[in-house]
Amino acid sequence: MKNLFFLFLVCAACLLSACDELITVDGTQTVIVKDPDPAVPVITKEVFSGYVQKGPFVNGSSITIIELDTNLNQTGKNYATSIADNSGSFEQKNIEFMSNFVQLKADGFYFNEVSGKNSSAQITLTALADVSDINTVNVNVLTHLERARVEYLVQQNSMSFAAAKQQAQQEVLAIFGFSISGTITSESLNLTENAILLAISCILQGPFSTGDMAELMADISTDIRTDGVLNNNALGTKLIDNAINISLSAVRVNLESKYAELGINVNIPDFETLVQSFIDSDLYSKTKMITYPETGSNLLGDDITSVVAGRWYSMSAEVPEGLSLKIILKNGRWGYAIPSMNWQVNDPNYGSLSQEFTVINSGQPCNVSISPNFGMDENYESYMTIEYYENGSKIPTKTKKIFVDDTASAPVCEFDDPLELPWIKRQFVDNSGNQPDNYVTTMKLYQCIYGAGKVGFIAEYSPFDCSDCDVGAKILYDCEGKFVSESGGEIELLSALLEALKVRNKVLIFERNY
Repeated sequence: MKNLFFLFLVCAACLLSACDELITVDGTQTVIVKDPDPAVPVITKEVFSGYVQKGPFVNGSSITIIELDTNLNQTGKNYATSIADNSGSFEQKNIEFMSNFVQLKADGFYFNEVSGKNSSAQITLTALADVSDINTVNVNVLTHLERARVEYLVQQNSMSFAAAKQQAQQEVLAIFGFSISGTITSESLNLTENAILLAISCILQGPFSTGDMAELMADISTDIRTDGVLNNNALGTKLIDNAINISLSAVRVNLESKYAELGINVNIPDFETLVQSFIDSDLYSKTKMITYPETGSNLLGDDITSVVAGRWYSMSAEVPEGLSLKIILKNGRWGYAIPSMNWQVNDPNYGSLSQEFTVINSGQPCNVSISPNFGMDENYESYMTIEYYENGSKIPTKTKKIFVDDTASAPVCEFDDPLELPWIKRQFVDNSGNQPDNYVTTMKLYQCIYGAGKVGFIAEYSPFDCSDCDVGAKILYDCEGKFVSESGGEIELLSALLEALKVRNKVLIFERNY
């Protein structure tokens, strides 16, 4: 009886689908594959290939080639293949399509052209194509963003595939203020040859995680599906913030290095100009970028181009949550005050005359006081260099030189009755490793000018009869008795200075500066 019932179902299926073919999959599941439209001949491809690129998908990522009918519904016929190498290429041989239309679906990890590393998670990219006259289809962010819009135009507005594809492509490009010839299809574009594709790819990525980037693409696809216009301004703001907060030079270096590693010679197109034009446009509001306040004599601000040796300047930045910043000072010597505010300060590299300062927590104020001593650039001129590394960039996103005027140091005027404190004793090990007997240090207080014309005092001491010792130490404090900086110096100097301040009716707040 069960066999008769099954035979009845098969006969019914044949009657309902004319002479559609029954195919058994894995011996357990039976599906109906529709006969092709008699007007459309069977399309045979000896080799069907392409590239999957966000950056390039990595070796082993999966590709599914899905046959679609004229209304872009799946027919049930699929081919499965995979990425063959780390350039994102794939190939499938000897396949037949009973329709002109296919969807390609790629799942896998990809090379992040912004960070220079492989993605931390997998993403899915798709593409729609008419394969009647082509053997190559590329899958990329443009093909992915336009897919839902193409499906809507075909299924809801009864547009032809070609017309829907062209319209959706131009609508996606318009989100970024770009355009392309109507004869060029998104599935024909290659990341290493087309500047528009590369520009859009890195704008979508920005400093985002893989998940955040995938969510952004999904939100854009949903937003434009019915009218082809990006109506959610918050999404546009994310795009332009991303564009601002990536290092375009790093993207170029990352891609060139990646393809060189693969043994592939590429000539990366001028995508930088397109990204900059998007940034300069008024399409969306800009809300998230690293800024350098031009207040408080901020060395990082554009207004500071020269400094006076020995004076104190701030080094501050406003780093929105989720962004990052590293600063490298080079070509000179400087002091800095401790503790700093939200900066991780590495030990100086005396060989290269450089030092790294990294913002610890984004979204919080950061500042540190810096006192340049001298500058010496590659031409032996009195310039120090500041390199900005924004959002994990491996190369500077910005570089500027600052002239250090060591001929206009703040004047120092000795008191009429400088305090000398010869009674301070301590042990000292000189540079040769010898440990001389206890020696006497001499303390003097001097009045000086520092910063923006502020009056303060310097307490200075130097070792007695120790030619191979440190040159001495200085502590600078302001007229309110608040510590400004120290160089050299030990706890004995602090004790002596406190005694001196008692005489002068001052109170010192001391913090160590190494």
